[in-house]
Amino acid sequence: MNAEVGAVWPADSVDDLRRVPWQIWVVVAMLALEGLGNLLTIPSNAQAAIWLAAKVLFVTGLLKRWRAVVILFLVAAALHVVGFSEIAPLVALLNLAAILLVAWVWRFYFPRPSPARE
Repeated sequence: MNAEVGAVWPADSVDDLRRVPWQIWVVVAMLALEGLGNLLTIPSNAQAAIWLAAKVLFVTGLLKRWRAVVILFLVAAALHVVGFSEIAPLVALLNLAAILLVAWVWRFYFPRPSPARE
């Protein structure tokens, strides 16, 4: 993290992005590929623009360590696992993989509080 006074974003520099775990980069790549598909389908399906915006939010939140976005991503991915389990099992499996990858590095987003020094 930046040591500068007033630094707001944890991933403001290349060094901060190098600290992002590989699991998150895999999820970011998955979201980016899916986002490209959304981008290409916008002319025929306007709702794809909403999903593209959501993916941009998820990628930004995962890289910037925005906790609320991480939770929102996990909820959305879980809904996709349940919703697509019968009609598109591969989509459900990919969403489950994304959940497991983010859960694997849970402490990256929610570090344990350091013990209080007395």
